[in-house]
Amino acid sequence: GLCGVEEPWWKDLGINIGHVLCQDALHGLHKAFSDHNLKWLSTTVGKMVLDCHFRAQPHCSGFCGFPKGISHISQWSGKENHDVQCLILGACVGSENASPAVICALWSHLDFIYLAQLPQHSNATLHTMQAHLHDSNLARLVGKNGVINHMKFPKAHSPIHIFRNIRDTGVINNYSTETSETIHIDACKDPWCESNHRGYMQQVIHQLTQHENIHAFSSYL
Repeated sequence: GLCGVEEPWWKDLGINIGHVLCQDALHGLHKAFSDHNLKWLSTTVGKMVLDCHFRAQPHCSGFCGFPKGISHISQWSGKENHDVQCLILGACVGSENASPAVICALWSHLDFIYLAQLPQHSNATLHTMQAHLHDSNLARLVGKNGVINHMKFPKAHSPIHIFRNIRDTGVINNYSTETSETIHIDACKDPWCESNHRGYMQQVIHQLTQHENIHAFSSYL
């Protein structure tokens, strides 16, 4: 083959590895939205229009503010992803370039994301999710650069596997990586910023040990 791997490590596992590797909500839904859907909207609606509408959004307690718009953001946090999804539909409605097909595609995909995170699922909820994803893909066939006759590319195909993941392994929150990503900030990113960037590993271990000792000692105070 093209990759040059003749004997993959999962050959004799006795299971289909594709049924084990599941898409989590953080990367499969939220990060995918900022990586793909926002880029599609920036092309269709326009970066300047979206930035203008986000800057005009009134501040709401508990939500991230976007006083500079969203086009300048290169590294999205989970909180920013969640909040953009709450505001993006209102930011697009009324735009000159936001056709009914664009609004329908965005609305359907947001409904798909919200339904995918339900704490319980049934055949009815999965069927509704599938209908929303189908409507979103149909509406997105008409874009700013004309009409395409297929959606056969990875970023559009990937959400299809979420249905099988839910049926095989349960609700998508069972394999979320948001907790581990948060720990990654406390255990790796913050200590890196506080180190001198030389002998980083030893400094991080020393710092985490100190924090654990302080936490253990504080329980006796």
